[in-house]
Amino acid sequence: MIEMYHIELLEPSAEGGRVLRRTSVRSASVEPVKDRARRLFQRSRAPGSRTAEVEGVRVLNGAGHEVFSLNVND
Repeated sequence: MIEMYHIELLEPSAEGGRVLRRTSVRSASVEPVKDRARRLFQRSRAPGSRTAEVEGVRVLNGAGHEVFSLNVND
């Protein structure tokens, strides 16, 4: 069954921890969404990126529950 997931890039908690960017993805399982979230996080942290202030990424399922997260401290 295909489900909707939301990938959110988060600003540093010292800045408020708000969502900088949100991407919606439809997938039959969460694993490909986790991989995509990791790639988005790595690209956003790369030198020269416009969103270099990203501190974390999280994946929410369609009901709004967090199913995966990654932080610069991980």
